[in-house]
Amino acid sequence: MPTVRIAVASTPLTATLEEAVPAAVAAIDEAGRLGAQIVCLPETGLPGHRCQARPVPDVPRAAIDAALEEVAAAARAAGIVTIVGAERPTPAGREIVAVVVGADGTCLGAQAKTQIDPTEEPHYVAGTGRRVFTAAGVRFGIAICHEGFRYPEIARSLVLAGAQVVFAPHYVTTADGSLPARWCDASNPYNEKALMCRALENGVYVAASNVAGPDQGSATGIIAPDGELVTSLHYGAVGVAWADVDLDRADRLLARRWAPERNMLTSVATPALSTIPDRRAFADLYAAEGQQMDNLCGCFWASLALRAAGTDADQEAVALEAGSILPGGDPKTHVAPGATPRCDYRVELPLAAVPASAGTAAPPLAAAIERLSAGTLAAIEVAGPWSGDHVCALLDAAAPTALLIANVRTGLFWGSRPDPAVVLSHLAGGSPEPPPADWDVGHFVELAALVRGPSGALVVVRDTYRELGANGHHLQPPERVAAALRRDDGSEGGVLVVCAVAGADGLRGALRDEGFDLRGWDNGTPE
Repeated sequence: MPTVRIAVASTPLTATLEEAVPAAVAAIDEAGRLGAQIVCLPETGLPGHRCQARPVPDVPRAAIDAALEEVAAAARAAGIVTIVGAERPTPAGREIVAVVVGADGTCLGAQAKTQIDPTEEPHYVAGTGRRVFTAAGVRFGIAICHEGFRYPEIARSLVLAGAQVVFAPHYVTTADGSLPARWCDASNPYNEKALMCRALENGVYVAASNVAGPDQGSATGIIAPDGELVTSLHYGAVGVAWADVDLDRADRLLARRWAPERNMLTSVATPALSTIPDRRAFADLYAAEGQQMDNLCGCFWASLALRAAGTDADQEAVALEAGSILPGGDPKTHVAPGATPRCDYRVELPLAAVPASAGTAAPPLAAAIERLSAGTLAAIEVAGPWSGDHVCALLDAAAPTALLIANVRTGLFWGSRPDPAVVLSHLAGGSPEPPPADWDVGHFVELAALVRGPSGALVVVRDTYRELGANGHHLQPPERVAAALRRDDGSEGGVLVVCAVAGADGLRGALRDEGFDLRGWDNGTPE
């Protein structure tokens, strides 16, 4: 039964480093005397939260760093891992961070607050990245104030990454300036109840540290995996609360039972539909088809979608219907690195007057899919806007019941064979150096799935060339997919969302609700 003594501290509300540093050092000293191995201090203790009534002067980065050095010295003297709240000036603005200092005084890293409260926006900016720490024999994560209360996904991601304890430094006050009477009372602010839920729904300890004061709105205390309040300080009191926590109780059972593959979202505007085109049939057809015919990448995907929905139409049939244009010239210049040209056309397709304009325009390709399917399929044209968040939103909204055929510039992708360490680092919230792109052309690919990690996501891209990635499949960050869709080369990119006609109106509504522009785009090929 491995146990560790953890502590949470309430320090007084401060507005300057001259007040804040002695308060932090006193809390660390007290936690050390109590035998704690880890102590968590409140949010933005250095210099103090800027949403308070007292003005907090601007503090330069050098002064914050000097204050953190004093905190580190106190942690080293007490022999205790310390989580201290601070602000971090950046060119974009002040970030709220929780800095983790080891028992030897070394900095183990920092967790930035990624979801700031709307009331904080005049003073702070959101950071990025999420991580799990290991110290004093404990794996733990940090969810700072609002992001722990309002965004349960953050605590869940930490627990799925192995966290046994979630520390929750925060600054919460009551609206009327009074003190709560008891923990989780119905009249209290909601925050304590939210933290109890984070413990219960994930099967871990939650250790919360709030600022002490006459209007303190939530407790400084430690919550067990069953939701029981193990220990806490009196509301409004400065001090340190501690508990010996049994890490075996933090089994993370409920978090680990979450099965996202059984909870894919279907359109809420229409009855649930079976996927049309059929995904299994689509995958089988993809495996059997092999490589695209040269310069018919859009037609390759349209043909597979039609055949998976029961319409027999090959790449050339789609090309004739969509008005595809060939570039002429050396076929070896038209294929992906390592691929062999495939130009065994059975029909004669027109040649482009300007080779750079060859290909298939997106609006005629969408119309060809709808006509050839005899009205059973819809091809919804999505022209943006394109950001990493929009790419994730599109996959979440449409991928369960539709096929996503993306018109991209490949030169803005990662290379298709990144080292596994690069993939894992990205999913953990890092910024790894990826391999360069394999080639740089306008191209159609399928956005097959979205894979989420503790602090990052990757899009599974299915390609028309098996030489790329793992038998045609490669992983791309949503931000790179967004860049490839924006193209930035004078042409536009976009996505054709191919779905059953019966579900198309509902899907269009869902996409509009997400802010997407539903129109055709100009990829440089004339219609």
